[in-house]
Amino acid sequence: MTRSARQATVLALAVPLALALAACSGSDSSSGSASTQSRAEANREWANSVCSSLNAVRTDLESINVDLTLDPAAGSALDQLKTQLSGAVDEVRGSVDDLTTAIAAAPVDPGTEELKSKLDAASGDVSDAAQAAADAADQAANATSVAGFLAASGTALSEVAAATTAAGSFATTLGKTANQASDSLQEAFSTAPACESIRTPAS
Repeated sequence: MTRSARQATVLALAVPLALALAACSGSDSSSGSASTQSRAEANREWANSVCSSLNAVRTDLESINVDLTLDPAAGSALDQLKTQLSGAVDEVRGSVDDLTTAIAAAPVDPGTEELKSKLDAASGDVSDAAQAAADAADQAANATSVAGFLAASGTALSEVAAATTAAGSFATTLGKTANQASDSLQEAFSTAPACESIRTPAS
């Protein structure tokens, strides 16, 4: 084979090889972009779930003080109040459990584990306060006299107020720690619709 023929053969082989490498490179770039987009969406969904659950906790706690009503035609006023208070606190129990579950469902992402750990610790105060309110509400529900119910329900409402404060503190902590997280997580909490109430200016 002559030199010119060999050069032509090499060139003929090099062209498709270069095209193949370029295609692979483009595929890798596209794959990386899709992966980044997928991770960002997972972070946003997690942020929205956490904030949505927190919003539910705060709403359920705040509703206890305003939703207790009496229907004169529905029988014993004491029994009505017991049922309503117990039901309202059960709602709080459920929403606090949902918050804990939402935090635990954090996606795998740089910085997510650190943020998750901080939120786990902070949400413990909300959980403890909500449990204290639930225990006091159970005592009110088991009261055998009006006087006993009034005393126990007064304690329950005080515990509810403490739990409401704890939930507000958690919201503040969530906003601050999210602002100190990775860029991807900051973006997630700053764009998730349910997180509007916890957004704070970046420090």
